[in-house]
Amino acid sequence: MKSQAEIENYFTTTLNRQLNELENQRREIVQSYSYKAAFPYIGGAAVISTAAYFILKGMYGEAFDNNLPMLCILLTLGVAGITLMKVSAKRELQFKPLFLDYQSKVLGGITKFLHPDLLLEAEAGIKREEFEQSDLFSKADNFESLLLTKGAINHIPLIVSQVRYYSIRKREKPSRQVNEPKSKVIYFEGAYCILKINTGIPHHTCIREKSIVRDLIYDLFPNAKTSLLSNTGNKNFDDLFSLHTSDIETSNKFKDSKLVTMLLDFKNQQNSHVQYYLTLGELHIAIGDFNMESINVNAPIDEALFTQTFINYTNDLIGFAEKLSESFQTI
Repeated sequence: MKSQAEIENYFTTTLNRQLNELENQRREIVQSYSYKAAFPYIGGAAVISTAAYFILKGMYGEAFDNNLPMLCILLTLGVAGITLMKVSAKRELQFKPLFLDYQSKVLGGITKFLHPDLLLEAEAGIKREEFEQSDLFSKADNFESLLLTKGAINHIPLIVSQVRYYSIRKREKPSRQVNEPKSKVIYFEGAYCILKINTGIPHHTCIREKSIVRDLIYDLFPNAKTSLLSNTGNKNFDDLFSLHTSDIETSNKFKDSKLVTMLLDFKNQQNSHVQYYLTLGELHIAIGDFNMESINVNAPIDEALFTQTFINYTNDLIGFAEKLSESFQTI
């Protein structure tokens, strides 16, 4: 795990230069494909629409007076919309290689800096079945995963990936519209980590941050694998988390456990929601509420929040794995 001083030095000596280079390239793309290019087309459409209006009005009199102004406006707006969409599509196309450079060079470099035994595979991710094994989240229809970091920290195998787990929902009320509006329901969005280690926890255990609504749903529809709600004896932990285990034996493993203190300390380092899942041979950590959307063609790359977020959660997970290696057996 790197210290804050080491991270700041890396920013100064390496990262700022890389981000500035990418930002300069992004600005060139924005300038080359400016939305101002749409103005002549919009102006042309407005002129043609206005001319057409007076010509048709002169030919047909007042018959079209009520409809023509609206048709002219719609034509102008249509041309404006199509032109702006084309400019946006060209920007996105030109930005894609830049985005890949950001992933491989910037994030890949950060990964190597934080720990030499870790490797970033930008286009890879954890498998859906590995993620859903935990039952930490309700089942969703869609699963996306990328930015796979993998390796070993003090002989503890680790993988961590960006995950988006969501469903697309239509309106519940009947609608006469042909294309009914849809909404994206996100169940989890953030970093998901799996550590291979002998936790000493014999059976499935879910540890979720407390939520009145979620806890009520869980009480009404308990998971058969983790149906027992338990306390650890650590007041700070029990106030923050709901601990669901499968049996008394597993529950007792958490009583006055050093692992409980370590899980609480890790949560206190984060500015995001954190959930845990444990079995005898694995510890899963879900760190939620962020994504890569700040990295896009219309926003400064050197100011994107995700870069610092990636550094923080990766460095914190490395430190957590180092502490685990001192207290638990690797497998």
